[in-house]
Amino acid sequence: MGYFCNEKGLEMRIDEKTCLSEKLNGAISVRALKRFVADRDTGNWKKFSRQLPPTGKKVAIVGSGPAGLTAGYYLAKSGHSVTVFEALSKPGGMMWVGIPDYRLPKDILDKEIKEILSVGIDIKLNTRITALDELFKQGYDAIFVAIGAHRGMKLGVDGENNLGVVDGITFLRNVNSGVKENTGESVAVIGGGNTAIDSARSALRLGAKQVHVIYRRSQTEMPASNDEVNAAIQEGVKITFLASPVKISKLNGKLSLTCVRMELGEVDKSGRRQPLPIKGSEYSTSVDTIIAAVGQAVDLPSTFSLNANADSTLQVDKKTLATGRTGVWAGGDAVTGPLAVIGAIAAGRTAAVSIDKYLGGKGIIEEKLTRARRIIAPANEDFPGKARVEMPLLSPEKRAGNFKEMEFCFSESSADEESRRCLHCGEGMTSRCRYACPAGINVPLYVNLIRRGKYADALAIIREKVPFPGVLGRVCTAPCEKACTGCAMCAVYCPMNAIVTEGKVHKEVKIDQNECADCGVCFRAKVCPVNAIVDEVYAWPRSVRSAFSNPLVLHKETRVPGRGTEEVKTNDVTGQFKKGYIGVTAEMGRPGVGVRFRDVEKVAQALARAHVVFAANNPVTHMMTDKTTGKLNNEILNEKVCSAMIETTSPLENLPNVIKELREVATKIDTVFSLTISSRLNEDGTSPCSKILDEMNIPLYLNGKTNLGLGRPLFKEEL
Repeated sequence: MGYFCNEKGLEMRIDEKTCLSEKLNGAISVRALKRFVADRDTGNWKKFSRQLPPTGKKVAIVGSGPAGLTAGYYLAKSGHSVTVFEALSKPGGMMWVGIPDYRLPKDILDKEIKEILSVGIDIKLNTRITALDELFKQGYDAIFVAIGAHRGMKLGVDGENNLGVVDGITFLRNVNSGVKENTGESVAVIGGGNTAIDSARSALRLGAKQVHVIYRRSQTEMPASNDEVNAAIQEGVKITFLASPVKISKLNGKLSLTCVRMELGEVDKSGRRQPLPIKGSEYSTSVDTIIAAVGQAVDLPSTFSLNANADSTLQVDKKTLATGRTGVWAGGDAVTGPLAVIGAIAAGRTAAVSIDKYLGGKGIIEEKLTRARRIIAPANEDFPGKARVEMPLLSPEKRAGNFKEMEFCFSESSADEESRRCLHCGEGMTSRCRYACPAGINVPLYVNLIRRGKYADALAIIREKVPFPGVLGRVCTAPCEKACTGCAMCAVYCPMNAIVTEGKVHKEVKIDQNECADCGVCFRAKVCPVNAIVDEVYAWPRSVRSAFSNPLVLHKETRVPGRGTEEVKTNDVTGQFKKGYIGVTAEMGRPGVGVRFRDVEKVAQALARAHVVFAANNPVTHMMTDKTTGKLNNEILNEKVCSAMIETTSPLENLPNVIKELREVATKIDTVFSLTISSRLNEDGTSPCSKILDEMNIPLYLNGKTNLGLGRPLFKEEL
């Protein structure tokens, strides 16, 4: 069997020295590249931005975080009158009060919020909404609740109400709002998320000499970003794993924190191993301030009349974000709990689509801000030698005592170098990173545009999906980077599932030659970014599949000795396996490959020249206008089907002539082409075809099972 082009039989093979499956030197720095183009915003994308005429509909957005502002932005562009109500004195929600300046400078956030409001959004600061009914009375047609999760959770231990104990959200809000926080010299931070790490690093910058993070699980289970954790350690933060507080007390003017050592048990509902206290392992430490960063909850007014879950998050329809109350939607942290900014932006987009449809629109918020759509990139032949380009950082010494931004933007040369590491798997169409972004940013396209020096177009691709490119370039958790685990795109394209990968992160890619049909789909689709899929010439057929019918095995129902084969589907063939006769089945096409009837006709005519007998009930036989020549009906020659089987019988001694004719026609068709020979076994259990095939130097491929006689029983005189 084999796929043919250029009058050669080709065997697909992966060049292991070229394949990248073992050579991925870190994921692409997608977030850094996002910031690179965001910091070079020329405003060129605005030329393509469009806003629909006024609809006369009014929408109220409760909360000005990433979800609220995103929804408001797209609803305003859809022609609706949008008003955002914010309880704080500054817009931005948790982006403003929860992320320190050294990660997200306020001037960057302010600039992008100003751009969002410029589409005609009215914002009312210092305005806390206590009842949704009041908004409906004011004439609003729809409401989007995006109030975030701003209430810090309690530790649940004795003494946590002592002076000097503060929750992480309140601490960061005070720091980011300019409220003076006197932490003293020693600080203990309880928790393992980004809020805990941000609190610890902020405490150091405020003058604390010793900052200790205490986390009840191991570093593997720590939810905080690895980059943030590593940066904290570089700056001098100490981290104790597998410990948890049990009591807080006052002692000699300081706080005494008593903790217990933990060990990990079985996996709990969070997907992480459950921490269990070790009896008798308690210890105490003395500190000036304790920051509890163990979680955040939604501060939902009961007067909103919305259904909430046990953890205080709002109940919504997962697809539309509609609440149980007509005209009210909710999204962001208020629904999911504290998650990444990109997730909240995605929720804002979903809400905008749903609300626009509710207000009579089409729910189309997509826009094209650039004409650039094609990925044009040569193969990365030198990829294995390229290491990930890391963002330049402010040294730990220069970070002390201030909140200066610690990451610097890529230079053009660094951005070019890093973008060239991208494999553009599947030419970007089936890249994992493309579908990993919650907001739907076309990651491989904008990375490719950076590679080609089209920075404005790259930014436009990002802005088509998110109104916060500069923010995301600094704080995005980059799920697309986690999806960048290597290529193995050839495995995705294989219609036979013959390309297998081993390892959680693809360590090895192989072609299972027992399963490979040599169809050439992986080769022709040009999915390999380094051209590691190669072809080797061989004389067709490389092997012949055989399906045997064992005359010593009785049919399970009729108790008649075995006959026929599962490989040949019509009874006319299975009923003619007399001694000295074989079934010859030519199968063309496969799912994902297909075959046109003009190629089926070529094979049928070759079989006719070999003087075989076509099975009367075979569908291809019914399409013939002349069974002696194998000619098919002209009207169907250009039609394409998934696969086609031509089933025939022939005397055993005619097998060399059959293979000769098929070998000649094989160079003239463009699809998968496999040959199966079905026969009764000899009395000694050997194949009657093996001797002939051995003389022709063609291996016999066994199907791995013996047919149990599922076809029509043979007549007694045929045995």
